[in-house]
Amino acid sequence: MHKGMKIVGIFTKPEELPPWPTVIMLHAYSSNKNDNGKIFPPLAKALAKKGYASFRFDFRYSKPPWNAPNESDGYLSDMRISEWIDDALFIAEQFASKDYIDYTRLGFIGISLGGFVGIYAAALSEAISYVVAASAPIEPYTPFIRLGFREENDGSMVLKDLGLRLSREAVVELKSYSIFNVIRKLRDKKVFLVYGERDTITPPEGGIKMCLVLGENCELKIIDDANHRFATLEHVLVNTIVQWIYENI
Repeated sequence: MHKGMKIVGIFTKPEELPPWPTVIMLHAYSSNKNDNGKIFPPLAKALAKKGYASFRFDFRYSKPPWNAPNESDGYLSDMRISEWIDDALFIAEQFASKDYIDYTRLGFIGISLGGFVGIYAAALSEAISYVVAASAPIEPYTPFIRLGFREENDGSMVLKDLGLRLSREAVVELKSYSIFNVIRKLRDKKVFLVYGERDTITPPEGGIKMCLVLGENCELKIIDDANHRFATLEHVLVNTIVQWIYENI
């Protein structure tokens, strides 16, 4: 429970005895902890084989208007990025206090908007020592425009084809957030950024800009022929993330 609302997730543990290095997985907008089995479930399984535990959960305010397996409380129409960042910080604090967790090796893995949330929250969290982000924007407003969202007269934004809506308050928040507001606080943490070469929603140039500011603690990987969702190349993304974590954490 967080702020009177239920958060539901899945904890995957390795066969080794604890304490375990642990990753917290942060899903994309209009997605969930299982993302149709494409990335997070195989990633959790592969990490467990390497001795890492993981926790993937549904953000509060993530239930879409269609039938989806999001189990945490709150609907996507009421989503606020500040609440998602708060969820990430809350989960990190919870795990950092558990004796079965190696709190010195606790990190985030985020996809798309979840990647932005992970980077932003990592900058604010004393519990997090590293963050892996795939297809992460440097600011969260522009990707919604590129996805086809359009502003209404009342300041809200809608994607009519999928029946998705962002409230005026959510849009105001999106416009106010930028990685560069907090990026200097990440300089003592390891950052691994992954992008698809053909990503037109969050192009790799954003990751290049972040790494230029962060310096040697930032590593960037661009996957050939991959789009924003790494469609048909999800296994490449999973293997890339697992390899980096195993070699660096």
